[in-house]
Amino acid sequence: MQGEAMSNDLGEMQEKAVTSLREARGTVEEFARENPRAAIGIAVGVGFILGGGLTPRLLFGLGALAARTVARDYVKGQLGNFTGSLLGGQTGGEAE
Repeated sequence: MQGEAMSNDLGEMQEKAVTSLREARGTVEEFARENPRAAIGIAVGVGFILGGGLTPRLLFGLGALAARTVARDYVKGQLGNFTGSLLGGQTGGEAE
């Protein structure tokens, strides 16, 4: 009895999985038809990653580039805030 129940449960799970995969496939195909360039770009990116294109050296370089960009923007913002507060403080003090 337990074997039959388990077999039925597995069959239902398999049907649900197949149905979900068909729905996902339809969604992907629809997206590809509506956005062919984006679909090609995504496919190239996935192929690059799965093909071993992201070596540790390349990942480190990309991470370093991102860190420099974020750090530069942060420092610019902080300097802008600092100079703005200095100038704002001097202007307010002179007006009084």
